Amino acid sequence: MAVRSELGSAWLRAISSTTCGTRLDNGSVRVNLCLRLGLPVVSGYKCLCGADVSQLGHHGLSCMLGSGRQARHSAMNNYIRRLFQKADIPAIKEPAGLLSESNFRPDGYTLVPCSQSCCLSRDVTFLTQFNDKKRADHDRIFIGIHRAWPP
Repeated sequence: MAVRSELGSAWLRAISSTTCGTRLDNGSVRVNLCLRLGLPVVSGYKCLCGADVSQLGHHGLSCMLGSGRQARHSAMNNYIRRLFQKADIPAIKEPAGLLSESNFRPDGYTLVPCSQSCCLSRDVTFLTQFNDKKRADHDRIFIGIHRAWPP
């Protein structure tokens, strides 16, 4: 179980600071604990997307209409961009028009060629895993790095 792993409960020891962005409001703490412990989060209802939402609230982690999914994605995308900046590699977020034949827009793109005169594009995807007791074990974060065309 992910909670038993070395860093599985590290968020409980985080210093609560608004300046550092580590302060959680009461609702966030309640939902996180309910998901971790497999307790009811909400009353069952029908989502705007048409899916039935159970009391455990798992649907909100993956619903296309939910704000939580986008917030996690944006936070990770910003974090990766800051890592590139610390390494003095200029990068931009969500560049448009890289691939004219499709609507695909990567989450980020380096502005300086890294190897073989190619820049790197990246895409971040979250996948929430649940164990057999319907507890949220962990989020898996997939970060795809692809060689892109020269800038």
